Amino acid sequence: MNRSRQLWRTAKRKLLDCQGKLKDLIRKAPKPVHSSAHNIVLDDLVMEEILKNLDISERVKLRRVSRRVRDVVDRMPLILPFVFIRSDARGNIELHCDYMDVLLVTQ
Repeated sequence: MNRSRQLWRTAKRKLLDCQGKLKDLIRKAPKPVHSSAHNIVLDDLVMEEILKNLDISERVKLRRVSRRVRDVVDRMPLILPFVFIRSDARGNIELHCDYMDVLLVTQ
């Protein structure tokens, strides 16, 4: 088989594997429960731990709740998936699926 064709097949397989891992992560993340029965005040550390379990779109929606929540969400780094391609001295190519912390600074 042609080497470049084999590379693209491997890259496609790894990318599909990464997509599967992301879908599993989204499926396993707890869904937010809306209860207006009690008002609970959380400190920033607890709120950050809760917000880490939500996906980015849910975090953005929660920014509108209050100024304090918006400040906590803006302080949190985004965790983005990426595929890293590396080759060694012999020309062997490795693909890795990992996550990268990105801190956005807005002014």
